[in-house]
Amino acid sequence: MALCLAKNLLDERQTWAVQVLLFLFGLAAPSHGRLSKVVPQPTSAGEYAVRTVAEAGSHWNFAMHGRDWLEGFCTHADNQSPIDLPVDAPPGDGLAYRYVQGIEPIELKSQQSTLSLDVAGLGMGGVMYKDAFYYLLNVNVKAISEHTFAGKHTLAELHMVHKKASNGDMLIIAIPLECTSPSCGLAAASAPAPAPAPDPEPTAVLDTAEPLSPPRWADLPARLSSHTPPAAREPNFNPFVQAFLKVPPPPLGHKVMVAASPAEPLEFIGLITGTSSGATAAAVPFYAYNGSLTVPPCAENVAWFVRRHALVIGDLQARRLHEGLLSLSGGQGNYRAVQPIGSRTINLVPVIPAPPIPPPPKEITLYPPLMSERELRARNLAREALGTASDATEQTYVMDRHTQAAARALERVLSPR
Repeated sequence: MALCLAKNLLDERQTWAVQVLLFLFGLAAPSHGRLSKVVPQPTSAGEYAVRTVAEAGSHWNFAMHGRDWLEGFCTHADNQSPIDLPVDAPPGDGLAYRYVQGIEPIELKSQQSTLSLDVAGLGMGGVMYKDAFYYLLNVNVKAISEHTFAGKHTLAELHMVHKKASNGDMLIIAIPLECTSPSCGLAAASAPAPAPAPDPEPTAVLDTAEPLSPPRWADLPARLSSHTPPAAREPNFNPFVQAFLKVPPPPLGHKVMVAASPAEPLEFIGLITGTSSGATAAAVPFYAYNGSLTVPPCAENVAWFVRRHALVIGDLQARRLHEGLLSLSGGQGNYRAVQPIGSRTINLVPVIPAPPIPPPPKEITLYPPLMSERELRARNLAREALGTASDATEQTYVMDRHTQAAARALERVLSPR
């Protein structure tokens, strides 16, 4: 009995000591004998306030396509994304890209109602914009498109998400997708709308009145259980989009490996150039504007580049893509509603390939061996965690000794003389 009581007192004392440490470091305040779980929420660019999970309202979905989001910057009226893009725009400064082929298996993640090819730390390349390098983090897909062209959505939209090497600023290249046949067999198409610019490729624009209808997909579980990747022989087959379709979409929070090899590489350049080989030196027109992330916390630190002409993919690829994303979003689709443009400027800019980076001279030996970005980041985080844990342990021991001394002093005062 005495041992159990002593153990309980020690556990409570350690918990109290940890709470005091967190309070002193400004991470949390003691809350009725238990720790408050905290999450970061942005209050301004680069700043974060600490709130409890109940305060932050961290559970969000696409049921209302972002109209009900209260997190972070999502309620701001200006500088949010996506937007409606005009037919034409004045010229502006472009960017230069340089990617390498993915020739090894890559993770396909299912998170936040979307599918994402995670290439962070794999050295897949990136873009140069305003004398700064942004490296590629992932490629995710939205259905239907988030950006609209003269008020009309396209079938889907790929997002090539980049992060600035020197800070947390983001750059996203958006690639609108269309299918070969009008409406792709997904929903009734509206009358043909004016294209944003002359485009030699066929374009089928979806009506936004009722873009996705869940009852049409009541047989999704059966379709996904008998998943068959689209055949490469179908018209306008897109090898990159096929990376999302080689396997059934994993459940939310899970990931699978997608095959890639030198014989069947993952070609990022083809998303920009629109050719399967990706080999072209011609400039590709993109809309450019400053905006935000399209999921909470909707941080307004994103440079957006949206391809002016949609890429055309196969009809079966389009259907499989929609089936997978609908299965992850409860039939709602995973796109955010269009936001006001406000006073922002939209430009049409050229996106061109960057010159090749020359290899270092053979006589130069780099020692110690260079670490990949992922390994370097993991090592630095491990060092920080080890230092923090060591400091917390030391402070806990000091607090424990002080508590014991106070308890002994109190015992001496209360003990009968």
